[in-house]
Amino acid sequence: MFGADFLDSAHALAQAVWDLRRLLGWIRAEGGREIACYGLSLGGYCAALLASIAPELGRVIAGIPATDFVRLVWRHAPLASREMMERAGISRALASEVMRPVSPLALAPLVPHARRFVFGAPDDQFVPPDQVRDLLAHWGTPQHVWYPGAHLSFRVHAPVQELLREALAHEGERFPLVEEKQR
Repeated sequence: MFGADFLDSAHALAQAVWDLRRLLGWIRAEGGREIACYGLSLGGYCAALLASIAPELGRVIAGIPATDFVRLVWRHAPLASREMMERAGISRALASEVMRPVSPLALAPLVPHARRFVFGAPDDQFVPPDQVRDLLAHWGTPQHVWYPGAHLSFRVHAPVQELLREALAHEGERFPLVEEKQR
């Protein structure tokens, strides 16, 4: 997924969204009415992408979402790898063009603004805050929270848990999270 073959990455993301669309169809066929999609990191990318092509999706929660793979590769890949890509003719601009059809930042969201939720961490070293900020801006700054932690420490931060409760609420109901059920 994260490497010099951006065409493979684009195909993998297209396959992931195809699989998610099939899952949505199955849920509807089984009687599901309002369907929410919640994704973390790469799953946050897929959730954000799905929100742009699945108008039947009732809610979307993009947690610590990656939003620009090319920027992530150029940020995290060793200099030698980036130089190798450039010598092979894979510029950052070309990679961005290849990834554009599967970019949540290139497609308009179809999920209503009030049903889009995002959370991120300003100190995340894997999915840096600029990735989350770009999605927030592209989505018109929906309800969101920033938590003071690392990439996967969101579970212990009360503002994230409250955002999840609100995102999953249905007509005034609150859905208990797993931790609440165990208490």
